[in-house]
Amino acid sequence: MIASTSQGDGDSNNQNEGTSSGHGISTLPGMVPLATMEASTRSAAATAGSASRGGRGPGLLEQLTLMRSPSMSTARSRKSTPMVASVRSGKRPAQKRYVRHVLPTLESPITMILKIRERVGRSPAPPPLAVKLASRDDSSSIAPLQTVAAVDLALPPPGLEREYAALLTQDAVRFLAELISTFDLDVDKILQQRIARKVQLDLTNGLPDFSPHTAHIRKDKTWKVLPVPRRLQNRQVDIGDTAPCQTERFLRALGSTAQGIQVDFDDGNCPTFFNQIKGIYNIFQAVHHKFPGVPPINEAPVLMLRPRAWNMVEHNMMVNGKQVPGPLFDYGLLMFHLGKILYENESGPFFYLSKVESYQEARLWNNIFIWTEEKLGMPIGTIKATVLIESILASFEMEEILYALRDHSAGLNCGIWDYSASFVAKFEREKSSKIGNSEQRKTIADPPVQVLAFPEQDCNDLHTDFPLTQLFREHARGLNQLHVIPEGVNVTATQLLTMPAGGVTLHGLKYNIAVGVLFIYSWLKGEGHFYYRGQVEDSATAEISRSQVWQWIRHQARLEDDERTVVSRSLVHNLVKEVKNELQDGYCVSERAKQLLHTATEIFLEIVQKKDFPEFITTYLNLDHTFLVSSSYNHSFHSTAVVTIHSTAQTKSRL
Repeated sequence: MIASTSQGDGDSNNQNEGTSSGHGISTLPGMVPLATMEASTRSAAATAGSASRGGRGPGLLEQLTLMRSPSMSTARSRKSTPMVASVRSGKRPAQKRYVRHVLPTLESPITMILKIRERVGRSPAPPPLAVKLASRDDSSSIAPLQTVAAVDLALPPPGLEREYAALLTQDAVRFLAELISTFDLDVDKILQQRIARKVQLDLTNGLPDFSPHTAHIRKDKTWKVLPVPRRLQNRQVDIGDTAPCQTERFLRALGSTAQGIQVDFDDGNCPTFFNQIKGIYNIFQAVHHKFPGVPPINEAPVLMLRPRAWNMVEHNMMVNGKQVPGPLFDYGLLMFHLGKILYENESGPFFYLSKVESYQEARLWNNIFIWTEEKLGMPIGTIKATVLIESILASFEMEEILYALRDHSAGLNCGIWDYSASFVAKFEREKSSKIGNSEQRKTIADPPVQVLAFPEQDCNDLHTDFPLTQLFREHARGLNQLHVIPEGVNVTATQLLTMPAGGVTLHGLKYNIAVGVLFIYSWLKGEGHFYYRGQVEDSATAEISRSQVWQWIRHQARLEDDERTVVSRSLVHNLVKEVKNELQDGYCVSERAKQLLHTATEIFLEIVQKKDFPEFITTYLNLDHTFLVSSSYNHSFHSTAVVTIHSTAQTKSRL
């Protein structure tokens, strides 16, 4: 593994219990000492002064001093004083092991969004109907509200103290808190809308269709997305699902001849705190050209950064008493540290957006992009994002999704496995949605994307040259197909709702069980993907595998190779035992590994026989089991550091 160099104030994190921080304050193991916080922010507080505070309160050092004073009179300070006193004396509080500090008061982040109308002077949008999609003119629905963002942040994962200190600086935490405070309610709302939409489909036995309220967008041929930057115009080969926490694999991808790397915090990554910090820091190092032998970022394959999907939560950070949306944690740290550098090197920032289900969700991302561009002083439209069409519902809103992101769009991409699994998730009641295992590895041909088409190819082969590259050289007409606009294509709702036919075999059933069990087993070890029978499997293939097993049990599918046998719970139980015995020899080299595999089989059985279908296997593992026995997660959350900042604005819902 390449040794990572320290950035920022990382040298301050190697403390043991009882070690002096320089001001007579003892610290608990792994905690960021209060004196270091003071030192790292002293110059910023001095330059900000009373002018930046605008008379809203004492400066940073004064606030720190007041916070530690036993004479404070507010309820918040009375709660804080005993904790700091315990830290001073070197005694561990019985239950609360954290320190509290206060950052300076800030200007309202929302006031910047109010400038969008005057900053963006583009061609007029189509006439508005009942549904408003254009976020360019959404400033009227944004109202500043007074709020305080209290941030509860876990301590560094063991062994990543320097990386943690380089990433989670006070300025970065402040930026994250403002981002999350601004958009957290909107994230809640789109998740609630997903639930409401599913309930409506179930209550009415309905099926999705193209919305008449947005027909004007689909019919209007005059609007276009903005042109993509030069480096996105030639992406014939992408290396898919590269978890950046795996340093060696990430470096091999950076040194390859591919045009792009899907830097994955989603399907191919298990989002333990260790993996998130390590992965983001590795990207930080690559962008700053800190890895020997790796080309500079403007010459390396372009980084397509894929944060977690909306359904994922970051357990190790809380803002205003709530665990934060996983994608905002990933996106916020990446943009704060790397957004401007990538832009200046003509190499981003470029993103993949996973599991988007509606144009409202695309519009939320667009609002987040605009807020970030304004906050970081970047031109509107700098951020580009490819939306992954991984939901059957999203396939009915592809033009609307592009329209909502038209200043920030880098096209659409079809994610076959999640797309197929979404049929089960949304139409579990329908026998007609049953997916046969013979189609599990079959490509969806000619996805109905008519606006933008990229000749992309995911490839997990990290050799220095790609056979596919040669194929593109021989057969492609130019660097891309942006000039190719299909004529006479009219995709119907019936076509979108028709799944390929396929039967169920005993071999396919056992294969699905093995993939599902091994994914959970890998997840419990803190890994997001694994190899099985020569193929790379991750949460996407685990989704389709466990979805099929659940559905075959529910609809009592008959086996093709023995029509007398139906897929039942008892059959699946027996096959799971067989699969576990077969897997132990190849995957379990210790008693602990055998215990993890046993736990994985129990969780798999739990999932496939649930009365109600768990929509995402990652959500189920992340929320219902919370990484369970992953040592890296358990050890990272023994104690926390609480950071309180003042954010002066929050948005009303804009969805």
